[in-house]
Amino acid sequence: MKKLFTLIALLTCFMGVNAAEIEDFSVDYTKVGASQIGWKDGAIQNDWITADEDGLHFYNPEPMENWWAYQLWVSSNADLEIDKTYTIHIVAKVSDGEANVRCKIGDWGSGITGNILVNTTDYEEYTFEGVAPLTSGALFIQFGDYVGTLSFKSLRITHEGKVPTPITWGENFLINGDAEGEYGDVECAWSKEWGYLMNSINQNDPSNPAIPDPHVAIIEEDPDDASNKVFASHAKAVDPALKDADGANLADNTWQNQFWINFPRAFKEGETFLLKFRYKASKACSVSTQDHTTPGSYLGGGKVGNLSFTTEWQDYEKEISAAAGMQSIAFNLTGDNTEGAETWKEDIDFYFDNLSASYMVLEEGFFAAAADVDDKDPDYDFDEAITFTDGGDGLIVATVGGTAEEEWVNEVMISTAKGNDKGFKANTIKLKSDEGPVVNDPNDWKGFEEGANGKIKLPVKGQWQISIDQEYSLINFVKLVGEEDKEVLDEIANETEVTLHGLAKKSAEWDNQFWIAGNRSLKKGEKVYVKFDYWASEDGVTVATQSHGKAKDADGNEVGDPTNYISHGLLGDLTFNVEPQTFEKVVEITDNGTWSICFNMAYPDHEVDYTITNVIWMSEDRTERLVEPEATDIFWLKVGAGTPVQYPAEPQPKKAEDLDGSGTVDVTDLSMVIDYIWAEDLKGDVNGDGLVDVTDLSLVIEAIWAED
Repeated sequence: MKKLFTLIALLTCFMGVNAAEIEDFSVDYTKVGASQIGWKDGAIQNDWITADEDGLHFYNPEPMENWWAYQLWVSSNADLEIDKTYTIHIVAKVSDGEANVRCKIGDWGSGITGNILVNTTDYEEYTFEGVAPLTSGALFIQFGDYVGTLSFKSLRITHEGKVPTPITWGENFLINGDAEGEYGDVECAWSKEWGYLMNSINQNDPSNPAIPDPHVAIIEEDPDDASNKVFASHAKAVDPALKDADGANLADNTWQNQFWINFPRAFKEGETFLLKFRYKASKACSVSTQDHTTPGSYLGGGKVGNLSFTTEWQDYEKEISAAAGMQSIAFNLTGDNTEGAETWKEDIDFYFDNLSASYMVLEEGFFAAAADVDDKDPDYDFDEAITFTDGGDGLIVATVGGTAEEEWVNEVMISTAKGNDKGFKANTIKLKSDEGPVVNDPNDWKGFEEGANGKIKLPVKGQWQISIDQEYSLINFVKLVGEEDKEVLDEIANETEVTLHGLAKKSAEWDNQFWIAGNRSLKKGEKVYVKFDYWASEDGVTVATQSHGKAKDADGNEVGDPTNYISHGLLGDLTFNVEPQTFEKVVEITDNGTWSICFNMAYPDHEVDYTITNVIWMSEDRTERLVEPEATDIFWLKVGAGTPVQYPAEPQPKKAEDLDGSGTVDVTDLSMVIDYIWAEDLKGDVNGDGLVDVTDLSLVIEAIWAED
């Protein structure tokens, strides 16, 4: 019996960390209407999108010029934890053929990316996985090259791990959330209504509309219970609608009536709280939500997601993981700004009551959790985090990692709170950006500051003693036992000089692109040293930079060349001049999967030559080269919206006859021109004369012969 108990105990220890599939988010598209979706591209036709008891359906009648031209948000936000690995489960089908659906869980620029090849006419489950780089989790899809109907039945987001420690919630920290008493220092409810400006009701004069300002919410009697006070927001019709210069409805129509739940302070990234409130309206409708800093200052997509109001009181309760800087949640009370769903044309009364928000109850102090991040399963055990103790001389100390090699660690997270994984991560510290990497030196003290989800990379694996001076916010690291310290490498530049002969912009600044590719995939939060010389054939040419990585196959593996867009602004914007300049900076990687630095080099109206040379790309501590000094294959080039090629190959502009963007002109392009002629669609105007006719057809035929 004793042996059996020991075996069970060992199995429990081995399996305990990853013993369960935890569901973080789910949505059943057979039970939500089309009001639960949104779209980004102006070419999308609203009647292409339908919802019924069979699911959510997207119809695409013809391939678009770019596969990313049909792109939609198809779920409300789910709360994610940064750096946690999630599996995305999508139950989908197609009307026929196969749809290569590019998916992203996150926001416009960053998220968990993956491709699913939907090729069944009956619903099947498709999955991809990735590490979350941010806390927002809406599903974003692109499939402009598929012709037919793509349908979704459900979406789930899960992760493998231990069952989370139960949360104890503190008291409500909002004052007068029940609308019955006086506010404290910070009003918890704000509102704005179309026509209400500067504390007076103004006539909605179409020639001089009263653009509303946020104000403290009105408190009224509940229309169904005179004994109860509520927050009221009387959304007024935005009619006539606000128009742009071309006469199209502005998105502004949607948020001319808003309500905010306002919090006493801005939240830290990932800080978790419990949100509760009651809500109803004078008419059943769906509204979207947004994260704001102070009321009226947009921050990002809404953590609450879309909310369906009815004429009866409903109760809302959700655990929210805040975005950095979030201080209020906005409800866009004018609904969906699209043809066929113009609720912004109506007067609707909205009511909120019993606003409540509670922090987690956590143990306070200093705590350290460490891991070997080279391990394939480097999950931190925050429940067993080590408590810092008095080390004398005004210091507190903790030791992470064991004396045995299998117990060594190379990364640590230090927090001022313990008792829940999310709570631990939200209250971590990080080294200040200008302090440089950790070194094994008892005399090297570095400044630290608050930083949600802060991870401190240790130079090598080992057992480490960590000392903290709380008074001066200083920290020190000493290796007690472990691997030999790494050699600091010389800074040797790659002297390959590469010039991109940029063509005039055809459609966007990324028609011409230049990449510097590293030798491995980088993680969010890694700090790297980047240096290079750059110049152009004329002065004052602004070039934007991006993070790029490799595409992912259906199994989530990184494949292909490192020219797949991830996010914007890795190095900021650079101004190229005729005289050579030097870029030199320690850069923090913003996204998991970053393989390359991309430069967008399409000058607006004419050709420009851009040159980059003397590239150094290393880890911040200079112990690893990300670009080898003698390598010539680290550069990728693209011109005229053509296909990226690896230097020294010469990039070629996209041919006008290549309508489907495949890189070759073939019978598919010929068929497309014939279709465009019948439809009188200028997408088939190959020679740019404003007509789609037999001339364009003959040009494609000639190009096909030329391909042979």
